Amino acid sequence: MLCDINTKTKYRTQWASIPGQLAGSGGLCSYKNDTGNLKGHEPKFTMNLHLDVHLSYQNWYIIVILIFNEKKYLKMNIQPFEIHVSDTTLYDLQKRLAQTRWPDEIPNSGWNYGTDLGYLKELVDYWQHKFNWREQEVKLNKFDQFKAQVDGVNIHFIHMKGKGTNSTPIILTHGWPDSFYRFYKVIPMLTDPEKFGGKAEDSFDVVIPSLPGFGFSDRKAMTDTTIAELWAKLMTKLLGYKRFTAAGGDLGSGVTKALALKHADVVAAIHLTDVGYLTGLEDFSTMSEAEQQFASFIQRWLLTEGAYIFIQSTKPQTLGYGLNDSPIGLASWIVEKFYAWSDCKGKCQQISKGICRFIAQNSYLYSRIV
Repeated sequence: MLCDINTKTKYRTQWASIPGQLAGSGGLCSYKNDTGNLKGHEPKFTMNLHLDVHLSYQNWYIIVILIFNEKKYLKMNIQPFEIHVSDTTLYDLQKRLAQTRWPDEIPNSGWNYGTDLGYLKELVDYWQHKFNWREQEVKLNKFDQFKAQVDGVNIHFIHMKGKGTNSTPIILTHGWPDSFYRFYKVIPMLTDPEKFGGKAEDSFDVVIPSLPGFGFSDRKAMTDTTIAELWAKLMTKLLGYKRFTAAGGDLGSGVTKALALKHADVVAAIHLTDVGYLTGLEDFSTMSEAEQQFASFIQRWLLTEGAYIFIQSTKPQTLGYGLNDSPIGLASWIVEKFYAWSDCKGKCQQISKGICRFIAQNSYLYSRIV
């Protein structure tokens, strides 16, 4: 296909990769999509393409760089999403729960060596006979959910608009072992603060994505920095916010910090629930007394509580076989952390059914049974 470019030059450039008709005038080209298919999307539309022409030094070829005005395409890229787990999957889960082979336990060991056997049996009984996943789907689907492809990665996210006239956009990032469900209680508080005794002008537009590898986002291993790049594009290019705030905890803290460091031009403020941990490469001699105390505390904590970090960061594939195949194995792996990191003061058995529901919910979402 040939395209006449009526700019300051009078060259003809061959276009072989773009379906449709391209006609240029005065540095602005209009691309009309006749095939109705751009990057797999069906609707037909016309895009304005800003034209920048350069001459190659060696061969004097004309290099035409097209900077897309992609608003229409990007809107098409965001698709509504509802959670629905198949009956077949739920039946398989029930069968696996019923066929659990329980391990032995050192008498009176409690939580000293990991998840307490009696507590896990109580939790699984609730999961198997009282927990209603369909009810949870209805509750979760009350939130506006979407999927969008960002740099080739399909991202699931909640996007709830604030009730105020000029709501502040905020992106909330969860950690491990967790999911977007972590924030479900604060969504109405942020979007409608007036309902909770606050002011309407303090409302937020809330965006809560599922990290890659979690929930309903693509399973792809990515670093804090690369995820932050996805978040920045999601918030600015796809959702159209010029500036936004960010908050996160655990893995979400790392992503949020990377957002602030790499995108200070669009990130107005951040909130972290933790400031990160040692990598082992720090020089203690450069630390203040308070920093050395914190570093020593983290070192002791890693020796007694950090085994999961080492196996998940060095041999995750080995662990994955057991956790992916056994819902009880996954629940045990998760609930032990909720016990260790919660404020139940060692009396996890006295926690209400809400924590059981939270653990069961995250076991579903974390295993991504879709």
